Amino acid sequence: RLINDVSNASRLDAELARQEMQPLNVRTVLDTVTGIFRDMLAEDGRKIELILEPAASDQAYTIIGNDGRLGQVFTNLVDNALSFSPEGGTITLRAKPLPGKVEIAVEDEGPGIPPDKLNAVFERFYSDRPATDNSRGKNSGLGLSISKEIIASHRGEILAENRIDAATGKIIGARFIVRLTANGNTNGSGGGLGRRS
Repeated sequence: RLINDVSNASRLDAELARQEMQPLNVRTVLDTVTGIFRDMLAEDGRKIELILEPAASDQAYTIIGNDGRLGQVFTNLVDNALSFSPEGGTITLRAKPLPGKVEIAVEDEGPGIPPDKLNAVFERFYSDRPATDNSRGKNSGLGLSISKEIIASHRGEILAENRIDAATGKIIGARFIVRLTANGNTNGSGGGLGRRS
């Protein structure tokens, strides 16, 4: 795993420089990724949920990008969330249009991230897993770094934060947020309830 990840990271810059960008709907990428993980988790106690905010038009969720690379990012984020997710936990993907942007969040119900490490998690080879974690040794510490580079190549941003329980002030999980530039002059406003799939 480490050799493969290092190899992928070392040629990433060259591949990103020549990757093909085209209009694509972020919802399609997220549907594909969640579908794959639902199949993987069919007999697992954990589950994955996708919540899509309504939009005035398809353009609100359309960006210029590479669907394979963005799929890699969200696969990395979900895989990372699962590695910290407790038995019976839920990984939630939320997507919503913002003025000129599309925002996607991947949330888990794990222990969260040390507040002083919220930026460090994107550094190459960074890993902060408990000694009892059965995924320890299987993670190269490159997934989030690679994801950040891919998002940067799409002129977007990615950040990490902790989910805080409003009543107790305690950390109830981690959240990774990706913001990408929308393709089109729409503010993506829409009414009604978010669609769950």
